[in-house]
Amino acid sequence: MCVCARTQELVSSIQDVKNAAAAACESLTYEEAEELGAALKKLTPAQLQAAVQVVAARQPAALQLSQMQVSMTRPQYMSF
Repeated sequence: MCVCARTQELVSSIQDVKNAAAAACESLTYEEAEELGAALKKLTPAQLQAAVQVVAARQPAALQLSQMQVSMTRPQYMSF
């Protein structure tokens, strides 16, 4: 699989996770969302996976980890 296809797969997986998380959470203010996005960008892939696992443990219906397994690091150009 080429890098472009893997990147698109990653972007799609991240979007799916963001949509599932948004559906399960109370709405954030713009400032809160910006702060959360900035904090998430600072996480390593391992830290991000651990955070997702914590959320999944607390809200099992909101996230299905089997659908989020991605073996690539996220691109640096993405924004939240």
